Amino acid sequence: MIQGTEFNQTVKYSKKYGGVRKVFEGKPYMLVGGFSFNLEDLPLPGNVLPAGAPVSVDEDKRTITPIYTIAVKSVAGAVVTVAKSEWGVPIKVGMIAPSGETVTAVEDAGDTYKVTFSAAPTAAKEGAILTLYPKSVGQAGVKANALLYCDICLDPYATACLGDAVWFCEYPVLARRTFPITDDIKTQLREAGCAFYFSNRK
Repeated sequence: MIQGTEFNQTVKYSKKYGGVRKVFEGKPYMLVGGFSFNLEDLPLPGNVLPAGAPVSVDEDKRTITPIYTIAVKSVAGAVVTVAKSEWGVPIKVGMIAPSGETVTAVEDAGDTYKVTFSAAPTAAKEGAILTLYPKSVGQAGVKANALLYCDICLDPYATACLGDAVWFCEYPVLARRTFPITDDIKTQLREAGCAFYFSNRK
């Protein structure tokens, strides 16, 4: 990529919609028009925000904010170990849990990665799902009102990035192929008028 070039991008990690592994079965229905990401909300280049990830879109401002979730493998004080998936290490320093603990360090450890918080997260225990918000929205967070259409893998020289949001899919969403979807996020999606059935099959 040429340095100094200004462009918008939506990059798929694979050549088919739905990401590195197909997430949406059948036809996903998208909200009209694209939405702009805050680049600081996205994973570092080389890592992926996966298709099917919960997002919050503002149809007036035309912005899209991802909501991150991680499955806790183990906990040692303020350090949470997470099993690495196809999307690499999407979590970044500065992200914040709903209970107020901030990510202070992220260490890639091969097939896992370690996330250090400012204090032990209230909800952190083996097998738990932790929700994390980007630094830009802080502890107050945002509510999910759509799912991300396709993988976003940021180019190191990107100056802008657009994303598309899905509000309905006629067949199941393969929940094991994206960020873990919590019951709270499913409730937020329903309250926003979205219609998804989540399947746990591979």
